[in-house]
Amino acid sequence: MGERGRGSIRMAVETDPNLKASQNFLQLQASLNEVYEPMSASRRANNAAVNEFINAVQMVLLNWVVFLFGFQRALLFEAPEAEKISPLYLPCHP
Repeated sequence: MGERGRGSIRMAVETDPNLKASQNFLQLQASLNEVYEPMSASRRANNAAVNEFINAVQMVLLNWVVFLFGFQRALLFEAPEAEKISPLYLPCHP
């Protein structure tokens, strides 16, 4: 049952106190939760697999673009050790 269906059941229960206290309804609610939790876990696992696949496809495409256009790896800027002073500890000059 989708979120919409669960929401409508929840709204009906909140407005009807007799239904809220019904043993049959409590059993139905427990059964729905037993069904919903594995479905939710499966959906999360599926979404993770799909995201991993999409990332892999994007990396393959990116590698082809890099190869076709002959891009080279750029060097990162590194400051010399003597110049790596935290701005919080700069000496104050009058």
